[in-house]
Amino acid sequence: MKTGIVTTVLGNGQRASNGDGGPAIEASILMPDAICLDVHDNLYVGEKYGFRIRKVEHETGMVRTLVGTGEPGFGEEGLHGSVTRCNSVEAGIYADPDGTVFWGDCSGRTRRYDGQTGIVTTILGGTSVHDDEAAVGGFLNGPGGLSVGPDGHIYVADVWNQRIRAIDPFTGIIRAIAGSGARAYGGDGGPAVEAHLGNPHDVSVDRAGCVVIADTRHGHIRRVDSDGIIHNVAGAAFQWDKGDGGPANSACLIHTLAVCHAPNDDIYFGDSAVGRIRKIDAKTGIINTVVGIGLKGFSGDGGPAIEAKIGSPTAIRIDTKGHLYFADELYHVIRRVNAYSGIITTITGTGKVGFSPDGTHASDADIGFPRGLAIDSRDRIYFSDTKNNR
Repeated sequence: MKTGIVTTVLGNGQRASNGDGGPAIEASILMPDAICLDVHDNLYVGEKYGFRIRKVEHETGMVRTLVGTGEPGFGEEGLHGSVTRCNSVEAGIYADPDGTVFWGDCSGRTRRYDGQTGIVTTILGGTSVHDDEAAVGGFLNGPGGLSVGPDGHIYVADVWNQRIRAIDPFTGIIRAIAGSGARAYGGDGGPAVEAHLGNPHDVSVDRAGCVVIADTRHGHIRRVDSDGIIHNVAGAAFQWDKGDGGPANSACLIHTLAVCHAPNDDIYFGDSAVGRIRKIDAKTGIINTVVGIGLKGFSGDGGPAIEAKIGSPTAIRIDTKGHLYFADELYHVIRRVNAYSGIITTITGTGKVGFSPDGTHASDADIGFPRGLAIDSRDRIYFSDTKNNR
């Protein structure tokens, strides 16, 4: 972000899905939602209404479809991605270093594109909510966030089944690692599989393999340790003090949504009901607000982030220097908090929905409903400009 100029890396703004084999900026993309980068800075995009997974090569800027024909549906097992139908891609997407891609679609399945062969298989998706069986037969009811642990296990937020589920990369077996299936709150200090969750929307895994959950309905952040015991990391019932400077499990939270880990395992999450982003120190368990005064709005650029107003942080990422970036879908902006000064700036967007052409300075550029957010190895920012099909 040295120039502060916004440029399109994929999409010409047309409501279509085409242009494979040519420059990504000349191609059309239809409602991009989930995005991610691999270690080589190749960009992967899930199209909500184009029904495709597409890849932009970092070195060439060329785009191609990995999976999807443009027709919605569940493609047969074992076909090449180019002839495999794909449903709307609205949830998590992840790419391995070899170009293997995992994603969740709106049918409740998690699928895999093999980066070497181009073959698509289902790793999770069927009619069974039972555990300890082949993941291909398992059913997800509204898959949310997806995260991959240091040992290769894939974790998926099974939002409406009130569970977090894990897929073993070696056996293909699925199991719940948290959640009894009941939409309620309880179970802290006991086995995570016997605990109750409330519409968990996101999941993140730290360097030790501990799984952190955004328990959205109940306004809590919870953690499953390697021994399978669940703990309340942040949030307290009947507590109205925001709790800054104290234990995170005594703080008032309302609607925990996006969650992510910093490189040092500090936890960042958004409370979308009140317009805040909070940080939990990994060593002390102390919580502090890092963005937002607790009233929704769009203000505060150039001043302390804790005095700013924000809307609904739908994605949060931390770059290699510790700077925080978030997508605010409510006010159509991407904002940044400096890790050293705590100053907030809007790096993209004006606060109103719209579209501005390439070459516009990012702070003057209108965007629409940004949802996906990713940062590459050079700390360049990528986001899905969902309304503008870019």
